[in-house]
Amino acid sequence: MAEVKGKFITLCGGLMALYKDSLKEADNELFKGVGLHYDKLDPEGWYDTELFALFMDKYSKSVHSKRKGNTYFRENDISSNKKNGWIAKPH
Repeated sequence: MAEVKGKFITLCGGLMALYKDSLKEADNELFKGVGLHYDKLDPEGWYDTELFALFMDKYSKSVHSKRKGNTYFRENDISSNKKNGWIAKPH
């Protein structure tokens, strides 16, 4: 199972603050899975990438331009995180 640090789920949740319904849906699923809300995750803790994908999916569907939302993460976070080892390889 691949994992991602909690700070990236928290970042995505923060960006979704304008889209309260989508944030609530994603946060409820996260709470069911780990027992914590997005803003209470350990920033350096490891969480299943499916949770991050859930937030990304809700975020992408919420923004006016899906391309704009996905471009932000693709260009600013994901590529540099893989290089820096912040996204773990599958076990």
